[in-house]
Amino acid sequence: MKEDAMILLSWISEWAYCKRRFYLRIQEQNHEENEYIVEGSIEHARAHTHAIEKRGSKIIVRGLLVYSEKYHLYGICDVVEFHKNDHGSWIPFLECRCDVVPIEYKHGRIRNENEYNLQMAAQAICIEEMFHCEISTGYVYYTGSNERYEQTLDEKIRTDVLKISSEIMQYIKNPSTIRPELRRRCNGCSMKDLCAPKRILVKEYMERLIAKYVNGEE
Repeated sequence: MKEDAMILLSWISEWAYCKRRFYLRIQEQNHEENEYIVEGSIEHARAHTHAIEKRGSKIIVRGLLVYSEKYHLYGICDVVEFHKNDHGSWIPFLECRCDVVPIEYKHGRIRNENEYNLQMAAQAICIEEMFHCEISTGYVYYTGSNERYEQTLDEKIRTDVLKISSEIMQYIKNPSTIRPELRRRCNGCSMKDLCAPKRILVKEYMERLIAKYVNGEE
């Protein structure tokens, strides 16, 4: 992998959600869709329609490409709100000073999903580097309930984002098969049939038992 390789913002949430899923979707280029994935993709497409909308002192930008050269991150933000403020940061393409608020769109009803908060925080890190600003708060907007989950962009979540991005970079440089872990969320995963966590873990367990028997171990 080249030293200047970049990490997609969506990979942050993929890795945080399930490393095995990341391996199957990113490394093996597999993608199984279920109804939730399809509906979520449609909603993302709507959010990513490139547009700038003005509502009083608020400017809403959809589909904004952001990046961080320092941390090798890039991607497209669903929505970024720029709130005009004379004491805010100068935003060159808007030619005004603003406070900046990233908003990540997700399917379903409002909930606290850490992987989504991490993806939004990664967007904020990119925006801060691009516009030399400070962002204290971001939101994850859930289309199913038409509600926003507020996330404070404190030191912990920023550290977690950079830790994950470093892990992803190291993994892509030295890829290997990631074993499945059987968890409750596996039942709702769009890739559970391809991943087959139960079958693989049972197979490995049986192989260990057979090896012990062959070697005469108790």
